[in-house]
Amino acid sequence: MRLNFGLILLVPIALSACGHQLDSPPPSTSAIMPNVVCNAQLTKQIVVSGMNLTPLPTKTLGHELLNLPTVTLTESSGLDGSAGSGQTIPIADDPNNPGASHVRWESEEQLGFDFTPDLNAPAGLYDVTVTNPDGKSATLPGTLAVVPPPMVGAVMPPNICDAQGDQTITVTGADFLQVGDTLPTVEILDASGMPVYTVTPTLTGCQMVPGDRTPPLQLCTGLSFVIPLGAVAPGNYTLRVTNPPSAECQSTESVPFVIEPPPHIDSVLPSHICAGGGTLDVKGTGFLAGAQVSLDDPTNMMSTVASAVSVSTDGTSANAMFGAVNGAPGDSLDLTLKNADGCSDTLKGAVTVVPGPIIFYVDPPVVYGGITTPVTVYTTGITGPLPSSGAVVLTPNGATTPAIDLTASSAIDVNHPKHVIVSIPPTVPAG
Repeated sequence: MRLNFGLILLVPIALSACGHQLDSPPPSTSAIMPNVVCNAQLTKQIVVSGMNLTPLPTKTLGHELLNLPTVTLTESSGLDGSAGSGQTIPIADDPNNPGASHVRWESEEQLGFDFTPDLNAPAGLYDVTVTNPDGKSATLPGTLAVVPPPMVGAVMPPNICDAQGDQTITVTGADFLQVGDTLPTVEILDASGMPVYTVTPTLTGCQMVPGDRTPPLQLCTGLSFVIPLGAVAPGNYTLRVTNPPSAECQSTESVPFVIEPPPHIDSVLPSHICAGGGTLDVKGTGFLAGAQVSLDDPTNMMSTVASAVSVSTDGTSANAMFGAVNGAPGDSLDLTLKNADGCSDTLKGAVTVVPGPIIFYVDPPVVYGGITTPVTVYTTGITGPLPSSGAVVLTPNGATTPAIDLTASSAIDVNHPKHVIVSIPPTVPAG
């Protein structure tokens, strides 16, 4: 029980004709402010407006006390309009211990109370009832919306690069609140929990909270926002969503996402590729699994995308396998590596297209499968050195699989540059 002004309180009461029962006019209630709160993290002061919100003075053991009207909250429905539990929550008020009271009497027209996390109020819509000490009461049905804190479930994509362009982030979760035109805020937090970027998102998957409410309330399951070019440095981050006042609870889930630096290409080996295709070893930094590698002819504006790309775990090497290349022998091609996060790097004039080799004889044409046998492949169009894999492949006659890569045991004959020496292991099936 607390009074906010005045040392002398004049309260209109009536003395009944029979006995000494004190009576007051019946109370009425018209509004509460605010009409939406969060059920965790915050204490909110709520003011009930009305008429005849009348306390009652009493004396106990020589002490004069003032009994204030009581406030109770009753869950009338869920936030989705489903039936409420009917649970009644009294707001604590002790005339003998004003310091522990959560009810404040302002005037006959205003009564305040504290909505605290320790009420453990489930999310829902609540009737607010004010009862004068003489037992007369007034109720505002379903007027108080109690919402939970926002919850972040997932951040997509979990890895982005903003060094070369704007990036859109999509967040799925629950209980993202819109109050009228006021939206939540999203903060990007660094490893120490400090915000480095704050943005107002766009909400998706929204449903109106039922009732004739001013301002209207919506609860949403998704949001999205844009990180502008270069706005956040590379690093590991989490997101924090804060709902609008007066329900400004914050999300507490630690869902990480990463802002990555762009890739950088240092070199490409070999510096040539056959018109019919081949394998290139790309060296550099910042390569990510799932990267795409392409060869681009700046003359005819045609591009060839690698059919397979294997990236080392440290991100410093990418092995790219190409089929037939869109380029004529002698053309100089640019090589571009693009990570899945959208950033890329290009090495101009990285490789030159050369005619593909033509095999015209193998000596010996038949080998014994029980031992390792060296075989000489007579060819033309060879330019060394051989790449680390895919240079010499053995397949069954008329088929493309299974393909046995013999590159590791192959070498160009130093005395005969058009000869390749290949070791056929005994593990090759007969055929």
